[in-house]
Amino acid sequence: MLDFTSALYLSLRHPSHSLRPWANLSTGRPAVLGASSGTEEVAGKLAALIGCESAVLLPSTLHLFWDLFGLLAESRSTIHLDEGAYAIARWGVERAAARGTPVRQFRHHRPESLLANVRRDARPGLRPVVVADGFCPGCGECAPSPIISTS
Repeated sequence: MLDFTSALYLSLRHPSHSLRPWANLSTGRPAVLGASSGTEEVAGKLAALIGCESAVLLPSTLHLFWDLFGLLAESRSTIHLDEGAYAIARWGVERAAARGTPVRQFRHHRPESLLANVRRDARPGLRPVVVADGFCPGCGECAPSPIISTS
């Protein structure tokens, strides 16, 4: 199984001596506070490399899930997690769980399992949030996306 938590699955390697030396590993400024210098130039080169008109650089998936699930922990939600979800998404869900948000797992790509969980946990004012990968590299399937009705 491919490990998508590392860029090395793409066989992108370079010996350290092939890079110019640098004084700092980062700018020291959190990405959420704004784009770093050179971001637009890198995005332009990325677009050219992949043959697109434009590209955009954003914070990592880890930072996205960390922030998103930190916010969800402050709302009245129940998280329903596909048991086969991406590891980094699971880490974000664990953050919400640690802050008191109820988390229920459902069987991988099984809408009936999800629906049973949502119905069992339905409460006025409690919003169900479903976390599942759109495409699972492990089984090679797209996630089904049923319309859920708790009535």
